Amino acid sequence: MTARVTDVAVVGAGTAGLATALGLARRGVAVTLVDTSTGSSTRPGPTWSGVHHWSVLPILDRLGVLDAALVAGEATASWGISVLATGERLAFDLRELGPDAPYPFNLRLEPARLRTILRDALLDHRVSVVDAPGVSGLRQYVDGAVLTLPDGRGIAADWVVGADGPASGVRRATGLGFEGTTWTERGVVAVVGHDFARQGYADTTLQVDGRAGAVVERVGPSTWRYVCQESLALDEASVAPRLRRVLRRVTGGDPEVLGLATARMHQRSATSYRSGRVVLVAAAAHVTHPLAGHTSLTGWHDGATLVPVLHDALRDGVDDRVTAWADGRRRVFLDEAAPMSLARRNLIAQIDDPERLAVELDAFRRASADPQLRRELLRAEHDAVAGDRSSLPPL
Repeated sequence: MTARVTDVAVVGAGTAGLATALGLARRGVAVTLVDTSTGSSTRPGPTWSGVHHWSVLPILDRLGVLDAALVAGEATASWGISVLATGERLAFDLRELGPDAPYPFNLRLEPARLRTILRDALLDHRVSVVDAPGVSGLRQYVDGAVLTLPDGRGIAADWVVGADGPASGVRRATGLGFEGTTWTERGVVAVVGHDFARQGYADTTLQVDGRAGAVVERVGPSTWRYVCQESLALDEASVAPRLRRVLRRVTGGDPEVLGLATARMHQRSATSYRSGRVVLVAAAAHVTHPLAGHTSLTGWHDGATLVPVLHDALRDGVDDRVTAWADGRRRVFLDEAAPMSLARRNLIAQIDDPERLAVELDAFRRASADPQLRRELLRAEHDAVAGDRSSLPPL
């Protein structure tokens, strides 16, 4: 077998894989990207989120694609909480972050469009892109690894980055476990023809209710993404009529469901984010409940912090910092991001008791009345997924 030779092979062309490949290429690293989406027969449905957190925007800026992303998308600063049973609204505005954030707003942009922007930038840096449905083999050596693709092609690389999603072929090839929980609920995401803004919803709203909790997110002027959960014991074939009943209760009308998808939900982490010359990022390394959105958000910061570390390892031939990165990112997920994800899920969709709900909402209510507490609340999500980056050079 003749193998393509490269510094780093990145497997997976989601946003995390594309951003990691682009960050490395901008530093002069030879990168081969393996796009494992090729040949997929699955018809794309609604995505779980199309809003990119304000802490991701500096990463896009350093990758040189922020201007294109801002032109293609839309800035949104408002988010809030709506308690369905009482009608209580709590509103927050990211512009209050002020000097704490260079870009105090989120970016509303569908993931497919952002992937196109990142991929176009990769081509400008002459990154080699290989289409393959997955990885069929992986052999590791002291100073590198060789990937085998299903058609027999090989890629020899100093390092391999697994960014190929929850069912990661790279992770499985290393033998690393993927420990955690599969929830007894399924996730449901729909695009709904209804103007939730007329009901007082912010651009992103946590709809709090023990039976009909959801994340409601503006897609367009009169279309919104509606993400919720339901018991796995219910027949999946009848998701659509059940969702329409919930929407009638929530909206008082009969909004049209323009698109619908379901998925099993997990909270899992790889037993290590490094195995020899292989490192894992984003959903290949960890997954959380889709009501929180912390899988993709943490994945952005995985890649942003990995890029300078891998660049230095290639330059200096010393890989101690790669191990420190892997251990650190796993701690960030297990100790910060995963607990925050679980708490967010519980707040949105798991609490029926009014007294317990009052306790969970207390911090948000106090923040709504105190500017300093609001800034701390707005920063909390960033701190939970970014971790300590003080020792890392800029991307």
